[in-house]
Amino acid sequence: MLTTVINACARSGKLVSGKFVHGAVIRRGHDSNDVVAAKHGLGNPCVIPYTSMIVAAAKHGLGKLSVELFEEMIDKRIKPNDVSFVALLHACSHSGLIEEGLGYLNSMTWKHGMVPEKHYTCIVDMLDRTGRLDEAYRLAKSIKVNPNEGASLWGTLLSASRLNGRVDIAVEASKKLIESNQQVDGAYVTLSNAYVWAGELENANDLRMKMKQTGVYKEPGCSWIGIKDSTYVFYAGNVSFESGTKVLRTSKELEREMRKPWRNIDDLWVDINVN
Repeated sequence: MLTTVINACARSGKLVSGKFVHGAVIRRGHDSNDVVAAKHGLGNPCVIPYTSMIVAAAKHGLGKLSVELFEEMIDKRIKPNDVSFVALLHACSHSGLIEEGLGYLNSMTWKHGMVPEKHYTCIVDMLDRTGRLDEAYRLAKSIKVNPNEGASLWGTLLSASRLNGRVDIAVEASKKLIESNQQVDGAYVTLSNAYVWAGELENANDLRMKMKQTGVYKEPGCSWIGIKDSTYVFYAGNVSFESGTKVLRTSKELEREMRKPWRNIDDLWVDINVN
């Protein structure tokens, strides 16, 4: 429960509240073995607590533990739901368990009688992370999902193709998003960036011009944080707010420090506190 509250504080920018909850976590003596502790504390196990533990393990990069928890759930004849499989595939994706993830996807249909939807996005992400972009593209073309899941699927593939310099796949993914009227602004911008990365500046300029002609405009990304009774909003590329120059300078200094070959994390922690 405390982890959920901390996540809520982080998402809403409530720094002071987050520190208060973090202090409560420390006072209660929680540590990295909370997933194991929760497992042994189950009185009447069912799919919900098991799925929660699979999610928790996945978030901490413990993909193998997520798989073990899932298998234990199956051994106890607890039927997994679609969320259980999303959590499991997410864990496999972020832990490099590719073949295991593909196996679990296939088992959804023939073993558990479930129809994958959002799970395909996890598989595409999984394949992208290991450089199997062509395989991910073939999978995306071969399946049919609802428009919302399709947007997530092709959006994931578009971002991956940009990062891997695959303009050919980026173009096809962008077309799918634009044709379905989903994430249109993001599709244009990401494809334009892919053209730039590939050195195709003329295509990038043509695409930007098309955006202006059709009135497509992407809202700048933003983040915010609450300090005392005030909320401060930061927009990408904008430093015109109060103390903007100071914030930007501090951000660059932190970036430089993060790139240094620190001996251990304590060195960085001490240096930040001293400064």
